[in-house]
Amino acid sequence: SDQSYTAGTLQLGITSWYAGTPSPTWSIVSGPGAISATGCYTAPSIPASSTTVMVQATDGVSNTARANILLLGVGTAIL
Repeated sequence: SDQSYTAGTLQLGITSWYAGTPSPTWSIVSGPGAISATGCYTAPSIPASSTTVMVQATDGVSNTARANILLLGVGTAIL
């Protein structure tokens, strides 16, 4: 789904599961930050170096989706 980034948060969503699937349970597999029950990822303060966060959503039945989020460190140039 479309993802929006604002002030250290990123709203994630699942759109490809079939009708009747339970709402996903969100979790962080690896990396810093927090994720809410609705899939809103909150980054910690700006890291000293770039790092990757892996998040996942599961429906409690048989579906799992994962995504990586890149947090850019202090002074990282975006070209």
